[in-house]
Amino acid sequence: LPCPVRTMASPVSLPATEELPPPAPRALRRRLHLVCACFAVVPASVTSSIGLATSMCSPQVGRVGTGALGLVVILVSLVLGAQRVSQQGPRAALAAAMAFGTGYVFLFATAATLPPGGAGQWA
Repeated sequence: LPCPVRTMASPVSLPATEELPPPAPRALRRRLHLVCACFAVVPASVTSSIGLATSMCSPQVGRVGTGALGLVVILVSLVLGAQRVSQQGPRAALAAAMAFGTGYVFLFATAATLPPGGAGQWA
């Protein structure tokens, strides 16, 4: 028996899809509070680590680290920002950005524990 061939002109029956109900306002508020808390903690940590790097490390390490952070943020937001959001979606792109910010904070905390001006702070 030959298989029937469907063409663009033939009607295609799609399965009925059920729309998901919108989330409750309470759940939306909870999600919004979580995102706001993350946006408050991560940038505050980055700003604090810049102050920490400038005061506890040698001043040149703080200046170079702050300049490098600014350049990387500008370049990544211009070159990769829209691409990552379109590929991964806003939630995953935001989570990745926060993970990189957290990594930056941990690297500066590690550099602050090393002797000031030593080679370990530049690595």
